[in-house]
Amino acid sequence: MLCQAIAIIAILSPSATATITPTAQCTCLPNMLPKTASEMVVADGANMSNGSMLGGTYGDSCGVHKELFSSSCVFSNGSVKKDAADWCASPWCWVDPCTCKMSDVARSSYFKADMYYSYSNCGGVDTYTSQQNKLLTASCSASWTPKDECVPRMANDYPLINCSGGIMGQCRKASVSGKLYNYPASYGEGCGIHAEPGHSACSDTSTGAPLKAGEAAWCKQPFSWVNPCECRSSDMAKSTYFPGLYYSYSVCGGNDTYTSSALLASVKEELNCPSPPPPAPVQSPGNYPGADPKDKKCACMPLPASVVPLVNCTTDYAQNGKCVVATKFPGLYPANYGATCGIHMEPLSESCFDLKSGRPWKSACRGDKTSGCRASWCDSAFCFVDPCTCTGVNDIAKTTWFPHANVFYSYENCKGVNTFSNSSEASKSTFKKAEVCGTSCADMKKALRNHSLAP
Repeated sequence: MLCQAIAIIAILSPSATATITPTAQCTCLPNMLPKTASEMVVADGANMSNGSMLGGTYGDSCGVHKELFSSSCVFSNGSVKKDAADWCASPWCWVDPCTCKMSDVARSSYFKADMYYSYSNCGGVDTYTSQQNKLLTASCSASWTPKDECVPRMANDYPLINCSGGIMGQCRKASVSGKLYNYPASYGEGCGIHAEPGHSACSDTSTGAPLKAGEAAWCKQPFSWVNPCECRSSDMAKSTYFPGLYYSYSVCGGNDTYTSSALLASVKEELNCPSPPPPAPVQSPGNYPGADPKDKKCACMPLPASVVPLVNCTTDYAQNGKCVVATKFPGLYPANYGATCGIHMEPLSESCFDLKSGRPWKSACRGDKTSGCRASWCDSAFCFVDPCTCTGVNDIAKTTWFPHANVFYSYENCKGVNTFSNSSEASKSTFKKAEVCGTSCADMKKALRNHSLAP
């Protein structure tokens, strides 16, 4: 019990970097608020004092997030109170209120932007929110349980713009019948009935408000973006709003009365699946792995920027002009490689890619064929995990592409099959949890005493 208390103190300490990362049932969303020069965000809610600031990644993932000004947690000088309220040490993250079914989803009072959070999604207990604030004001009318045909969670990487309305005050420009309209930033990202402010069959396009009567049947049907190379849905179709993305109604239990037969093309053959980069103008093959099983065992983690920094790049798989350097080769990989569950692009591995054309081998390896085709691991989902907190999976291994970084991956966490660790390309080092995570309670107390935090 003492170790647990010390761990909580360490998390709240301004010098500590540990966070609690339990399994999240809903996908945690990064805050899309503008950052100051010092990488902070401004708490500009109605009852906030001028100049109230929080860390730039506040709420982005499951964890105990530092409260820099709440008198329930800290003194005026920012130091942590010994008698801080329980919620100060409880993990939480931002969620999409339209697709997250946790009972404690609530709107944040810290920001003017429409932002929603959940403690229970991260294994925490919400003793902060009043019942009144738990009444949602999000512009969504239902949430839906996805079926098994595919994982309905995809990211839309079209540029974000500031707008009124929309989740967190951010929108994306959708091309609807030749005109551009502001659509919520989270449009299509997860099963739900998504607002259609630019389509006259569903809304008054001059105001974006839903029609009070006479809307088309499909306006009230749930759908989601899907990974066209992983999805088995029969009604998967190409988006006209956001070319390069694909959607399905049936995977969310909906009935597609919107899509024309022309859009129901065989996208798997068109794209040379399983994992090609999406067609222009979407410069984000990361769209393809952006799908998380709802019952994955552990939270996925991005590559640590401190040891694998983003670099400028002009590849067709750049993420907003950024890549990471895989030092094994060395060479450039997508900036969000391994950050979420999915089949990730392997542009420098001959086991997956034709290095001359820069595209995946068109077929998977079968029988005795081992070259000029995709090895089985190329088509299997994985993500990076915290080896010290991830439990319930048995295939954790250290990354081969980034040997200078202390980063570990798991296929099993993403319902993938790990045939990579036994391949000729993989590092042969064996993961031993005691060696990587073997800090004892005594060592933790000693370290904290040095910072005057332990009793």
